Amino acid sequence: EEFEIVKYRRRKPTKRAIIKHTPAEYTGAPTNELCQKIKLAKGHICKTPFYVQFLRQMESICNDGRVYFSEVLCYGIGHVGMCQSALHQVALLLAMVEEWKPPHTWIFDPVLQPEETRALEAIGLEVIPKNEACRRTVETETLAYMPHCGRAMYNNLLWANWDKENLRHLTIIGNAFSSYTTRLTTKQFQEESWYISAVSSCPTKS
Repeated sequence: EEFEIVKYRRRKPTKRAIIKHTPAEYTGAPTNELCQKIKLAKGHICKTPFYVQFLRQMESICNDGRVYFSEVLCYGIGHVGMCQSALHQVALLLAMVEEWKPPHTWIFDPVLQPEETRALEAIGLEVIPKNEACRRTVETETLAYMPHCGRAMYNNLLWANWDKENLRHLTIIGNAFSSYTTRLTTKQFQEESWYISAVSSCPTKS
């Protein structure tokens, strides 16, 4: 049987105070050196068993085994130039882009500094010019890569796409939603992250 998304009445996302990020002093590599570090890390990742398994897993969730996305969204990547884990997360993103060749790959994090932004643009990524708080509506096959995002950002993305057709177009790589159920009471989880709660309660196809 075909998997069906259960449709719910659309709610407004929980209102939260907007946090202003004060730029920290940049102590990372200059733009050209950072580009080289990302490409080097990408080369290492592509040779690992993890990457081979990751590609197979992505192929397994596609109907015909062919991975295709018309766009990739990357939110919450962190300080690429000052954090090794963030650098490797971008390296994995670059590996995915080169493997699947999506027409557009967008990236945003409010903490990114000019040197990091220039490096990301130099390796072919498109930096989103303003903070959308992950509230972007998708209309075509889209991969949302959100390795360091908090619960509210996932909830915002689901809210922006709370429609049967939109959700069918959306694939998310990020934290397991089930992990949030152990950190909050059921009431807190449903009130603060209603869309994550609703998706988590939907049946899945094995």
